[in-house]
Parts: sequence; C-alpha cells; structure tokens
Amino acid sequence: MPELHPVLTSRVPSNKAVLDFDLAMMAGRPLVVCTHDVSRRACTWDPATDQWTEYQLDNPWLEDSEGDYTELTALGAAVVNGRIVVGGGGDHQGFAQWDLETGKVLSGAEPSSVSSVRAVALSGRTLFVLGFGAPGLEVHSPAKNDSPQTDDLGAREPGDDDSVEGLIWLTDELESCGSIAAGTVWGRSVIAANGVQGGIAVWDFDQDEPILELDAPDDSEDEFNHFALATVQDRAFLLAAGERVLGVCDVSDPDAPAWAEPITVPGGDIECFDAGVVNGCVVAGTGGADGTFCLWDIADRRLLAEPNTMHRREEPDFPSEVCAVRFTQLDARPVAITAGRDRTVRVWDFPEIGSNEHS
Repeated sequence: MPELHPVLTSRVPSNKAVLDFDLAMMAGRPLVVCTHDVSRRACTWDPATDQWTEYQLDNPWLEDSEGDYTELTALGAAVVNGRIVVGGGGDHQGFAQWDLETGKVLSGAEPSSVSSVRAVALSGRTLFVLGFGAPGLEVHSPAKNDSPQTDDLGAREPGDDDSVEGLIWLTDELESCGSIAAGTVWGRSVIAANGVQGGIAVWDFDQDEPILELDAPDDSEDEFNHFALATVQDRAFLLAAGERVLGVCDVSDPDAPAWAEPITVPGGDIECFDAGVVNGCVVAGTGGADGTFCLWDIADRRLLAEPNTMHRREEPDFPSEVCAVRFTQLDARPVAITAGRDRTVRVWDFPEIGSNEHS
C-alpha cells in the first residue's frame, strides 16, 4: 500500500488552529475560507500561491447586551455577485452572515447555537445548511448587501427565486451535529441526516417530505454523525460516518436501498468527513480525533494509502483532531484539503485509482 504524503503544507500565520473551512471558487480556483479561532476574524488561504489573508468581522449580535465577539466553530462560504459571504456560528453564537471583504454583518446572530454549517447546491442555488446540537435543520439563503431579509417562511417556498433572503426552510424531523448530505438524487434536490425518530432520512427539499427512511446497518453499533451523497454513472450512494465506521448504502433504487457491510476506520473517532467521485470511483476522506487522515476507495472497501498522522500534535496532552476535510480540483487534478489542531492546512493528491463499479 502506498504512503500518503501532503503535496503542500501551510502553517496558519496566527498560530491558531483552523476549526472549520469551506471552499469558494474564485476565478476558477478554490479559495480556502477559514475560521481560525480568533474572535471577530476570519481568513482565507490560496493554495495556488500559499497566501493567507485575514479579515476583520463586525460584531454580529443583534442585541448589544449579548456581547462583542464571534464564536465560529462552524463556517460556510458562498460566492454572491462575485463577493464571498461567510456564514457561521458556534456553541454560544447563533448563525450570522458577513461580507468577508468588508466585514459588514449581513444577518445578525441571536442567542442560540450552531454545530455545523455547509454551503451546498440545492435546486440550482447555493444555500447554507445548518445543523444543531438539538433536533432540527435549517436552510438559509446567502445574504446580499443592501437587500431585504426575512425570517418569514411564508414569504418564500424552497423553489422560489432568490429575491428574498434569510431562513427559507426548516424541519424538526432531521438532526445532525456533523456533516449534512445535500445534493441531487433521482432528479430531486435532497438532504440526508439522522431522523429524529431514529434511523436515517433522505428528505425532498422542494416538496418538504421524506423520500427514503433507512434503518442503520444491522451490524453497526456506531451512531452516524456525518453524511455525504455521491453519484456515479446511474448509481447513487449515501455514505455515513460514525465514531470509527463508514456505512455505505446503495440508494440507486429508492424502493430497494441496500447497505454494504460497514467499514472499520483506523485511528481515533471520526471528526470530519467528505466524499466524492474521482476517476469514476466513489471515494471518501475521514479525519480522526487523534490526527489520523485516511482516503478510501469505497467500491473496493479499501484504503487508498496508509493512514497519515501528520496532523497529530507532538504535545501529548493537547488535542490533535483533523478538524475539516474537503475534496476539490486544483490545477485540474483532484485533491483533498485538510485542517487540523496542529495549526496547519494540508493539500493531498489522490493515490492512483482506477475506474470501477461499486459491488
């Protein structure tokens, strides 16, 4: 098995850990948009030039009595009219949005909490999907400068145009404190996460109804916290990550979903997860609490390379988790980008992988 080595490593200039990041496509290149554990700040990293830029953010609180700080442990980024809008929150800060370049607050925070944020494509638009430490998911439209906003769900249905901003969809039927799956399956825009009543649910975003409700695999004792969707050729897969296990369900036929045998993941508990398609194969990346990073060929149920622990900190009493992983294209080649508690961001090439079908 080949060894897994980063092709680029960059240390965060603030010497703080990147707790989460998202990718914004600017001029055809991915820009890493980060929250780096500094109040009222966000930053970007350009992997093509290894250039870091820090931005100041205005106070997001709607009420002055709530304070003058940000807690961004979860962050998403969207490009709106050529400008980057960041949205995020944390355990002690509700969801807020800013214009990254100016730091202007576009939608303010209320006293609540957010556990996960991701910008996703749904119904032909980029939207923010939010998870919480309690039952419920929300979808917000990225805010625009000098545009009216609303939290009135009656003002907009999920299939409407982008003329109204704010909270556009919510449900108390789904929950996830980690990565939430969103995409297009069976020609429908869907969101997948844990069902509040148990199992895993795939939800039709436009029709606001469940399409598929799944029990967890019989031989998996882990609770799934992270989800992803991948489609290759005419097949669709729902991927779920638990503490140290990957579950893969073939959902090509919604009337006959089929779980494969769970895959055991080496290293510490899974803290972050992403999946996609590389060279016609479904692949996944897992980042562990102990700094272990793995790349997976899902079809062959195998590691693409030896697990790598470069994100593990040398100090034994300090946390070492891989905080975030995303797949993207860099210079026309597929790469994985990770961030860890070791205060670095790393870019990884995929080992050679051949095209094959899931079995």
